[in-house]
Amino acid sequence: MQLVENRVLRTIAAHGIALVVLLLAATMLAAHPAYADEGAPAAGSTLQAGTAAEDEAAKAEAERIARMAVVKDGLYNLRSMQDTSRSVGIAGESIKAKAKAVPAERQLNSWSQKWIVVQDKKTGYYTIRNMRSRLFLTVSGAVGKNATINQMKQSNSTRQQWQLVKESGKFQLCSAANPKYALALVSKKGVPSFALRAAKGAKAQQFKLNSVPAIEDGHSFFVRSAANSKKSLAIKGASKKAKAKVLLAKRSNAKTQKFRFNQVGKRGTTFTLQNVRSTLYVGASKAALTQTSGKKAKSKRWVVSFDLATATFTIKSATSGKFVDTTAGKLALRAKGASAAQLKVQRFVLVPTYGFSVFVDAGHGRNSSGWGVYDPGAQGSGRNEADLTKDLANRIVKNLADSDVRVFNGADNSVPYWQRNGKARSLGCDAIVSIHFDAGGGSSTSTMVGTSAASGSGTLNSIIHRKLVSSIGLRDGGTMHRSDITVVNGSVPSVLMEVCFIDNYSSLSKYLNRRSSVASALADGIVEASLSPALQK
Repeated sequence: MQLVENRVLRTIAAHGIALVVLLLAATMLAAHPAYADEGAPAAGSTLQAGTAAEDEAAKAEAERIARMAVVKDGLYNLRSMQDTSRSVGIAGESIKAKAKAVPAERQLNSWSQKWIVVQDKKTGYYTIRNMRSRLFLTVSGAVGKNATINQMKQSNSTRQQWQLVKESGKFQLCSAANPKYALALVSKKGVPSFALRAAKGAKAQQFKLNSVPAIEDGHSFFVRSAANSKKSLAIKGASKKAKAKVLLAKRSNAKTQKFRFNQVGKRGTTFTLQNVRSTLYVGASKAALTQTSGKKAKSKRWVVSFDLATATFTIKSATSGKFVDTTAGKLALRAKGASAAQLKVQRFVLVPTYGFSVFVDAGHGRNSSGWGVYDPGAQGSGRNEADLTKDLANRIVKNLADSDVRVFNGADNSVPYWQRNGKARSLGCDAIVSIHFDAGGGSSTSTMVGTSAASGSGTLNSIIHRKLVSSIGLRDGGTMHRSDITVVNGSVPSVLMEVCFIDNYSSLSKYLNRRSSVASALADGIVEASLSPALQK
C-alpha cells in the first residue's frame, strides 16, 4: 500500500506543471462568452443556429396558414353564383352517410343547407360539416374531373378538407387532396348537380358564403341529449298542465317532445322554449325544470349557445347561469362542468321538426308531359305558361324561407306531371299547391280540386282560393272540380290554381304588377293551412 501511494505522488510531481496549465486553460474557456451558458460545449453555437432556422420555418408556416384563413369559423349557406336560386344541400335532406351533395333550391331555414365551416389550425384547410346530418362534405372516388361529392363520417382525410380561395367576396372550394380541382355546378342531362372540375375561377365554381343563424326565431325542434342520443326533452305524461315536469324520455316524434324556440330581444342567443303540445313554457324552478304559463318572466328565458367543434348546443338559465344537465339520465340545472364527461351531459343536438311539409308545384316545363320532354303550356301575350309557373313557385318558396314550413320546390319539374302527387307522398308532404295559368280569353282567377281528392283538400282550397282572389284583384271565378287532373286526385291534399288568363293581356299585366304581393299572400296561405287541424297528420 505504501508503495502505491509513493508511486502516485511521484506521478503528480512529474506532471504538476502540465496539470496547472490544463486547469488554467479550462478556466479561460469557461469564461469565454460562447461557453458562458452553463459550460455549453463549442457545438452549442451550431444548435442555436438550428433552433433559429426552425423558428423561422415555424413562423413561415404560421404565416401560410394565416393567409389561408379567408373566412371566420362559423355557420354558412353556400350559394351558387352560377344559379343564385340554388345552394349546396343534401339530396332529400338525408342524414345518412354517402348521400350526395346537390344544388338545392335555396332555403335559408333548411338545416341541410347550413354548413359548419371550420379551419384546421395545423393545415390551414377547412372542414365543411352539414348542420342537419352532422356529416362532412367529402370527395368520393378518384380526386379529379367529375369526382362526386357526398356527406360522410369524419375521417380526417384530405378528401374532407377544402382550400377556400377568395376573390372579390366570392369563394372557390378546392379539394385539399388536389387543389387543382374545385367544386363546380354542372348539368347532367339537364339536371343540375355538383362535381369536381379543374379550378379556373369560372362562375360555376364560385360560391357566396352567407352567414346564417344557428336557430331561427319561432322554429320548433326536438331537443336530444348528446350523451344519450335515444333520449329527448319531453313533458312528463304529455301533460298540458302548468307545473308538470320537463324530463328526459325515450326519443319519439310526439308533439310533447317538440319545443318552439322564440327569440327574446335582438341578440339572437336568448330564447323561450315553448312546448308545441301544451303551448306552455319551460321554466327554471330551483334545480328542476317545469312547464308554466306566461313567457315574460326571466325564469323562462334560456341562453342557447352553439359549439362549432361538436355541432351541439348548451342551454343555460338566463337567471341562475346554470346549465341544463342530463347526468345519470335525470334532467336538472347544474353548474358548468369541468371535465369533458361533465361537459358532454350538458350538450344537446337540436333536430328540426318540420311540422308541415308542402310541395309547391310549377305546372308544365321540363318533363311535365313526359321524361325529357319540354312542355311550354299555354301561350299568349308573348309569354309561356311554364316560365310564369316556375317564377311564381320560386317566389312562394322564397317567402316561406323564414317560416316553420318545410318546402319542396317543384320548379325543376323533375318528374312527369301525372307522378307529382305520388312524388309529394314519397317526400312525406302534407299538401300540394300546384300553379297554372289558364287560356281562352277569360279575365278571372280560379282554383281546382279533384273529385277524388284527399281529405283536407277542401280546407286547403278555401284558404288558398281566398288568398289568391284578395291579392290579385281579378274577378273570382270560383272553384272547379275535375276527375282527370292527376295532381289533385291522389292521397296528398292538393289544390290547383289558375292564376289568370295568359292570353288576356290586361289580366296578365295586372298579375305581373302584383306578383310579389301574390307570392307573399300565397305563402301566408300555406302557413295558415299548416296550422289547420284538417291538415294535421
